[in-house]
Amino acid sequence: MQQKNASLFQKNTNTKKIRKKYLTRVFQMKLKNKRINYNGKHYNSLSQLARDYNISIPTIQTRWQKGIRNPEELIAIPNLNKKIIWEGKEYQSKKDLFRHLATPDCSASLVEQRWYEGLRTRKELTRPNQMHHKVIVNGHEYNSLAELAKAYNLPKALIKKRWYRGIREPHKLLCPNPISKQGKPITWEGKTFISYKALFQYLSTPTCSWELIKNRWKNGIRDKERLTASSQKILHPVSFQGKHFTSLGALAREFNISSDLVRSRWQRGIRNPKELIEPTIASSTAKPIDWHGKKFPSQIDLFKYLATPECNWKLIRTRWYKGIRDEKKLVAPAKFKSQSIKISYQGQNYKSLKDFARNFDISYSAVKGRWQKGIHDPEQLLNPVQESKDFLIQQKHEIIEYINEILQKKA
Repeated sequence: MQQKNASLFQKNTNTKKIRKKYLTRVFQMKLKNKRINYNGKHYNSLSQLARDYNISIPTIQTRWQKGIRNPEELIAIPNLNKKIIWEGKEYQSKKDLFRHLATPDCSASLVEQRWYEGLRTRKELTRPNQMHHKVIVNGHEYNSLAELAKAYNLPKALIKKRWYRGIREPHKLLCPNPISKQGKPITWEGKTFISYKALFQYLSTPTCSWELIKNRWKNGIRDKERLTASSQKILHPVSFQGKHFTSLGALAREFNISSDLVRSRWQRGIRNPKELIEPTIASSTAKPIDWHGKKFPSQIDLFKYLATPECNWKLIRTRWYKGIRDEKKLVAPAKFKSQSIKISYQGQNYKSLKDFARNFDISYSAVKGRWQKGIHDPEQLLNPVQESKDFLIQQKHEIIEYINEILQKKA
């Protein structure tokens, strides 16, 4: 049980998903293993009982946790009678009572909150909300701070915060929120703005948002035309070879040229369509190269000329870029590859040494080492390590004896 939950946390890194899956699993485990017999039928879990009698699963779960074990009580229909009697009067529900007690100075939601806090007398439930402060400003009476804030287009939280600090003077209570970042008003083209944001919003247009103006301002742009330039892509119509192209992108697509390359040339001041669509300048790899008296159109042609079955041209290119110029080192066979070795043993074909070692539960590194040392017999590849060492020692002595015999004959 604990191991399963631990594995669940290890597999998932998203906290919300972990919590959801974990709680769902715990809830399902709680519902399971609750075996109940009722009306001659056996139920393996509370959820089966709930589905058979069309009862909410959380309802049955709650009743079970309260200690109810009688099946009839578990599947009993919930009491839907919500009528309440208060001070000798009957109300259809608590909500109806709260709405009846609500006043202009005390909302129904506030009455409900006080009810659940344990208050029951009418005076306690319906006392005026302390948040409603009547304020008189410029001869006009406002019933609350929220109404005052709305009238002067200021944040309600700001007005309430100042009020609780003890600020009662209208000019201090209603002054604009101080700018936290810039702190000082800004004058631009003879007009004064309380903040940079106010300036950017004043300059904004349907095709240029104030956020874009802010970014341009940070980049050092001060010209009004450049600040308020449209954010939409500017289309540059071009005519070439009797055809009219509505944009640089259409010209690039027609002649199979990169649109970014065409736009880059346009921004550099190139307006001639021929120059816009001409192929890119040949790169360094496309230059002719001489190699041991032979000329090749490019380096890739040279690499392909030098390629062998044991060493492809891409490996030669990698070695060339590392600074290797010796032909032997360039065309040296590639490193050992298990995939290129195929073995047949006991009527079965193995595509690689790894498959062979995995099938016989032998260390791949040991099999690979033996193969590189010249051992290609499958039975010897599968020998234990000590036997393989003995075989190598024996093979070494045989080679030494053979060399000694040749030397004696020559002597």
